[in-house]
Amino acid sequence: MSRHALRKIHVVFDKMSTTPKVVPVWEVPLFKERFEIESEGEAPEGSKLAGEVDPAAEYQRLANFHGRDSETKQLLVELHYGRGEAGVRKLGEAIAEAMADPAKAKPAAKSEPAK
Repeated sequence: MSRHALRKIHVVFDKMSTTPKVVPVWEVPLFKERFEIESEGEAPEGSKLAGEVDPAAEYQRLANFHGRDSETKQLLVELHYGRGEAGVRKLGEAIAEAMADPAKAKPAAKSEPAK
């Protein structure tokens, strides 16, 4: 799988600590909820996801890793993608979109000017 499904971000943990991370594009919004992101860009050459991504397992991984919002006490993955099966389905759509091969995508049709 190509690296276009990944992003390189620099996460600011505190004034003295900025850490570069390569994460899936669907995880970037969760990092932005928790931390300041100093920069975001393309993943380095050679970066790629290992195999297929199961949306249910990925949803659980995100829930475990990112935890709960400090104010609402709701899981951050629920706040962004939704709860239960609907959340897993929405995350699955985000994963499918990120994993789609941009070279195989059809170019957008040009709209005809209004007459």
